[in-house]
Amino acid sequence: QPKVKTSTRRTSSLEALIRWNKGGKMISPGVFIPIAEESSLIDELCLFVLHETCAFHATMQQQGVTVPVSVNISPRQFHSLDFVDIVEDLLGRYQIEPHFLEFEITETTAMHNAEHTITIMHRLRELGIFFSIDDFGTGYSSLGSLSKMPVHTLKIDKQFVDDLETNSGIVATIIAISQQMRLNVVAEGVETEEQLLRLDAMGCHEVQGYYFSRPVSSEDILQYLLAERELLSAEWTG
Repeated sequence: QPKVKTSTRRTSSLEALIRWNKGGKMISPGVFIPIAEESSLIDELCLFVLHETCAFHATMQQQGVTVPVSVNISPRQFHSLDFVDIVEDLLGRYQIEPHFLEFEITETTAMHNAEHTITIMHRLRELGIFFSIDDFGTGYSSLGSLSKMPVHTLKIDKQFVDDLETNSGIVATIIAISQQMRLNVVAEGVETEEQLLRLDAMGCHEVQGYYFSRPVSSEDILQYLLAERELLSAEWTG
């Protein structure tokens, strides 16, 4: 699913999302991820997504439409002893510049054993990986701990965007925190022009949601990026 810069309405990055195609029926990760997290299956699933993301990034490079891609990392995987080594191996194997890869972790993951989390984040940041805190505002982050983390982006949860009228104070606060900490801020679940305009006026840097695109296959998102490039090229030459 594309993330779009509010000021230009152009794709600035992508988020890799997983769906389970079971007999032609798409099953939401909300159904199978909690089950996978109860066993080591989440490790294999997370590695699968990382491999697929890196392989797709190589395809984007070949097509000349390279943008950063973010991947959700589970608490179990993030705290795995060999996770940093696995990531370093993937970067080398697929010849990916690290700044094109971003790891999204939830507030819960970030705050679980915060000292260990900060250590691993700094090791990955030294490789060049960026970080975003997903669903910011829904958990119980310590701003003191957050300030020690090499975070690049805060993501505003969809539940706040769904009713901006009611939640405008919360959203404005998250954006203000981002500005004070010089972080990028992304709003999830944007589905209307009104939401987009209000978030832009509030200072939100990027948005993602059905207003621009639903989550689609790698083939479809590649065509989406190619079409956007052609449109941008036509505007420049026109």
